[in-house]
Amino acid sequence: MNRPTNFLLALLLVGTFLTGCMGPDEDEQPFREYYRPVYAAEQLAYRIQVQPARTLQNPGRIYVKDHLLIINERFKGFHLIDNSDPANPQPLLFLEVPGAGNMAMQGSFMYVDNMTDLLTLDLSNLQDIREVNRQKGVFDGRQNYPPMRNVAFECVDPKRGVVVGWEKADMPGKGYECFR
Repeated sequence: MNRPTNFLLALLLVGTFLTGCMGPDEDEQPFREYYRPVYAAEQLAYRIQVQPARTLQNPGRIYVKDHLLIINERFKGFHLIDNSDPANPQPLLFLEVPGAGNMAMQGSFMYVDNMTDLLTLDLSNLQDIREVNRQKGVFDGRQNYPPMRNVAFECVDPKRGVVVGWEKADMPGKGYECFR
């Protein structure tokens, strides 16, 4: 190769390298989604309640136990549906469990995450669902971050209460506070 060709090749490589090192403009957002924590008072965040059936708003995982369908309402609780007749499922109730994301069943016992705690609930009588055990602090800290990755979010302020969920929000004016 001759000298002008080598010079042009070197210039092209340096130019390519330098443009690859440029960051986004100040007013350009590197994240497409932004989330804000949803807070509740501590005494409400750990309270379990049986409520009338309601429509699905933000469904998560679906579980099947015998004739029962259990559908997670992300961060809010579980819909219990009688699926004895799969052509005509009947909503039974909504089990409010703030911060709930996962559950497992063994026999008539439902194991549920409630914020930082692991609960054991007895579902043998759906008219009288009882909490039979609570192990505190098993999931410590995970609720302080949105469950999705590569997102910007408002940093948690413990003075505002306990984080019971996350909601999608508009990106604040300039930049973001935290990211995951």
